Order: sequence, then C-alpha cells, then structure tokens
Amino acid sequence: MHLSGIVTDDLLTVFYVSNVNINLVEIALSGMILSSLGAVTDISVSVSSAINEFFVVHPGVDFKTAFKSAMEVGRDNLGSMVNTLIMAYVGSSVALVLIIYIKYDSTMPFSMIFSHNEILVEILRSFAGCAGMIISVPVTAYVGVKLNMMKRKNAS
Repeated sequence: MHLSGIVTDDLLTVFYVSNVNINLVEIALSGMILSSLGAVTDISVSVSSAINEFFVVHPGVDFKTAFKSAMEVGRDNLGSMVNTLIMAYVGSSVALVLIIYIKYDSTMPFSMIFSHNEILVEILRSFAGCAGMIISVPVTAYVGVKLNMMKRKNAS
C-alpha cells in the first residue's frame, strides 16, 4: 500500500514555500492523529466525569466495581462517538463519495475502490480515530478509578 495521495495541495504549498526539507507524508500522518484527538479527548472527559460522579454517589465502592462501571460508560459513549467521527470524515469528503456512487459498477471488485489513495486516506483517518478512542476508554477508566481510590485513601 503506497500512500502518495496522502499529501494534499496544502502540504505541497508548504513544501514549495519553505526552505526546509520536510517529509510531507509524516506531516500528513501527524495531521491524521491530531484530527482524531478531539474525539479521544471528548470520550476521555465523558468517562472521567462519570467516574468522579460515581465516586461521589458511591463513596465506598471497590476498584473492580468502579472500573466495570467506567468501562460501561465508555462503551456507551464509544458507540455514538465512532459514528460521529466516521460521519464527519464522510461528510468532509462528500465529493469523493459521490464519485464512487456515480462510477461504481456492480461487476467492479471492492479492492479496486479501496485502492484509490483518497479513499484509503479517509479509511485510515477513521481507523486512527476509532483506534484512539477504543484505547482511551480502558486507559481513562483505569487512571480515573485509581486516582479516585487514592484520593479516597488520602482523605481517610
């Protein structure tokens, strides 16, 4: 898989106006990661807020129960956030979706559609965002519950 289409017109402009030798593919990949951070932050804040509220309502809760509850909140939020992220990427590339719809033939293999760089880039962006959110839920749940348990221990 060769991602030459990952380099956009904006990145080419940066390349031509700068005097520095820069790797455009690495900059484009970092842009993908940065664009996913909003969704990752949103789900992390939702989970950590729910954890704090859970400890207020149930001050004597054990680690396992609190972690399980935090993971449940994370899973609930994950469903809507993944849909939101994918719809945002599809919405930002409506022209590309229309081209696929117009040019798609039922005899055309899916591999031919997915071999286009523009489509592959959008899939990779969605994958990066979803992977980040999936990883952030258990990490946030663990850290949030651990911090609240330590805070409770220090208070007593």
